[in-house]
Amino acid sequence: MRRDVELDQPDHNLRGHDAVHRRRSALLIAAPGTASVTVTTTGGGTSSPSTFTINATSAPTISSLSPATKLMGSTGFTLTVNGANYDATAVVYWNGTPLVTTYVGPTQVTAPITAGMVVSAGTFPITVSTTTSGATSSPYNFSVNAPFVPSQIGGKVTLGGKIQVH
Repeated sequence: MRRDVELDQPDHNLRGHDAVHRRRSALLIAAPGTASVTVTTTGGGTSSPSTFTINATSAPTISSLSPATKLMGSTGFTLTVNGANYDATAVVYWNGTPLVTTYVGPTQVTAPITAGMVVSAGTFPITVSTTTSGATSSPYNFSVNAPFVPSQIGGKVTLGGKIQVH
């Protein structure tokens, strides 16, 4: 995608009181590659082109969660998301809802999970997006498990006796 943007901006690098306005064009590139930039003055002169390399920004990925599971009804906790390609613009999403996110480093971000988010058992997709890459990771599932409740077994136990199962 390519779009030309024109700015009318004073040149503050000139000495004296003359504020010369120069017409400047900027090329915005939304894909990796190279761009050639020239400057044209109001007098018609054009500079030699300078070529710039635009590097690709990789999408964030998730390799693990800590913790990866919790019991239904647990208290709030901090979720640590490990992966790659995180930056200060990273946002963790819980089941599609953005969370307040702390950037720890390029391979780790954290987000608070409230007790209200783990009141129901189920699988909740976790994703990370960054503004820099404009991309979102593939989902990584977080499990909220129902607590184990043993089934009742009919019978009775007496001291020194045997267990009877009916």
